[in-house]
Amino acid sequence: FISGYLFSYLQEERGKYPTFRALLENKVHRLVIPYIVFGLFYMITQQNFHPIRLFEGDFSHFWFITMLFWCFITTGLIRMIPNSNKLGFRLCVLICSFALLFVNWHIPKILGIQSLPLWLFWFYLGYVVSPYREQIYAFLSKRKYLLLLCVAVYGIELVYTMNHAATIDQRS
Repeated sequence: FISGYLFSYLQEERGKYPTFRALLENKVHRLVIPYIVFGLFYMITQQNFHPIRLFEGDFSHFWFITMLFWCFITTGLIRMIPNSNKLGFRLCVLICSFALLFVNWHIPKILGIQSLPLWLFWFYLGYVVSPYREQIYAFLSKRKYLLLLCVAVYGIELVYTMNHAATIDQRS
């Protein structure tokens, strides 16, 4: 959520990542290369050298780096679609990404893309919320029960996602 929120802020208000190519180059340099370098270093120091696991993208505690990479790339591709900055379009993407949470995907393990359906919703939610943060804060501050409902939905979804991720790990 926070990464998507900051991505939107940097893109919308700071003009960062003006093109998809700029985004891709930045994320390869800032996420993929460090993932590979530190992953290899970790494997060597732990005497557990299995480079294929590294290229599957779910190696040890580094899994979140490849997941973030795919969230950035997917959101960057989505924003290339005409009218993707309109709220209605963004809400449709949010609904679709939320639905993806409950589908049992069999995505090949290639640089962590298998984690995308489990986490894109939260990343994209942060991306959508960022431009409307002041209006959302004003709305929720007057309706505290909605904030509690949001926290409850988050808790239920988080438990489901963690159980689903554990099921995927057990299969592999």
